[in-house]
Amino acid sequence: MSEPGNGEALANRRTTVIVVRLVLDDRGTLSHGEIVDEAGQVRARFVDWDALVPAVQAWLQRERQG
Repeated sequence: MSEPGNGEALANRRTTVIVVRLVLDDRGTLSHGEIVDEAGQVRARFVDWDALVPAVQAWLQRERQG
């Protein structure tokens, strides 16, 4: 069991909310999707499942730099 910390580790973190909005066809197959921030702004778009994680990573990288 780990020892309780002094709270500094949590103080150095921030929570980010994203919404993954998906468009599916009538069979439930992904057509395309968007990553939307907490303000409702589209931050990235993707066209297949393989592009979802890189889109999230790119958005988070831009957030860190900006």
